[in-house]
Amino acid sequence: MESLTRRRTQLAIFLVFLFLFFISLNLSLTINSAPYDNEGINSHLRKLLARPPRTVNRPPTPMSNPNKHFEVPPGPPPPPQDDGTR
Repeated sequence: MESLTRRRTQLAIFLVFLFLFFISLNLSLTINSAPYDNEGINSHLRKLLARPPRTVNRPPTPMSNPNKHFEVPPGPPPPPQDDGTR
């Protein structure tokens, strides 16, 4: 009985391997046979390279300094709120 279980396990591993192999083969064939629009890609890259970088003179984001976000305001603590649960 143990050899039958072992044989089934080996067969299952082989079938999973075969399945993954065919999927990877299919993906590689699909990717390599995809039509490329070289002129469109080149014109898009030229536009990206022609414009100045976006980070010039940009103000910092509000969370760029997380310590400032959690500062405690000066003064005494606020009075406790009565939420009516008592």
